[in-house]
Amino acid sequence: MRSDLTNGKGKVSRRKFLASSTALASAVGALSGVGSAQHGQESARSVSDKSKSDPGPTNVALDVQNPSSVVPPATDAGSVPVFKYPFSLSHKRLHQGGWSREVTVRELPVSKSIAGVDMRLTAGGIRELHWHAAAEWAFMLYGSARITAIDAGGKSFVADVNEGDLWYFPTGIPHSIQGLGPDGAEFLLVFDDGNFSEYATVLLSEWMAHTPREVLAKNFGTTSQALARMPTEELFIFQSEIPPPLASDQSAAAGNLAGAAEIGCNRPRIIDGDTLDCAGTRIRLASIDAPEMPGHCRAGRRCTPGDPYAARNYLSFLTRGRVECRAVDTDVYGRTVASCVSDGRDLSCAMVESGRAVERYGWLWC
Repeated sequence: MRSDLTNGKGKVSRRKFLASSTALASAVGALSGVGSAQHGQESARSVSDKSKSDPGPTNVALDVQNPSSVVPPATDAGSVPVFKYPFSLSHKRLHQGGWSREVTVRELPVSKSIAGVDMRLTAGGIRELHWHAAAEWAFMLYGSARITAIDAGGKSFVADVNEGDLWYFPTGIPHSIQGLGPDGAEFLLVFDDGNFSEYATVLLSEWMAHTPREVLAKNFGTTSQALARMPTEELFIFQSEIPPPLASDQSAAAGNLAGAAEIGCNRPRIIDGDTLDCAGTRIRLASIDAPEMPGHCRAGRRCTPGDPYAARNYLSFLTRGRVECRAVDTDVYGRTVASCVSDGRDLSCAMVESGRAVERYGWLWC
């Protein structure tokens, strides 16, 4: 027994015990106050203006947007995680044709079940055909775009969307997006997985780059030569021409060209450097544009410069024998757009390589 609590006869003194207990309670209370100051915080109203001051450099714009970070409310306790992350701080991936930026669980740790992408496409700019394991919900922020998708049964869907519209693509559905006139589009994409990244999707260009050329040639009904210049890296976003009217794309996607898929003739009649008549079918060579014949370049249209007679004569030279064409589309004038081959040479590629036409209105892999 402690001697300072006894009365000298070995017995506990009540008066000394009560005095010691009061002192101990006061000490515990003081320590509790220190612990509260370390692990919590005082009410903002009880803290002096001097304590709230921030005399060093500050980001005024961010402070105004985040007043609860500048002067936290009394309900905050300990470390409070960040609950928002602006797209303005995200890295922007810039391409000819548009850009994208994303916020995922890597930028915002609390976002474990949702990720967001802000994307901009110019007029004609294309987010190439791709697919991913996460479902995609979208909200159009600005402008107009054309969305194309292929479902699990191989059926296609083509539609135009405008500011304020929504779309939804389930998991694994291949789809592409293209900006329309006059100024393309910007849209918000939302995915049901915080670990999702727009930069880790399966891209058509990447898939084709890793597929043997002979397999692709057989699949698309063309020659390996026509695929020789196929991109070896992903495109992701790229610039193209503004697409034709919606009805034209919907008709092509629905397979209305099936009856004219294969067209063949001997020595077709040459109209100009990119158009010929084969067995009574007017055909526009796919993905190229040659100089227009005199009087055919309408006002306001971007026409390819050069000698139209030289282009027409060279196409006539290339088609001295048998020509085989495979229809791929119908243009705004009702002509069949086709990939044509003569004597083992892709006519579109040959015209561009000769300098008598330019690549336009799509991809040209030579």
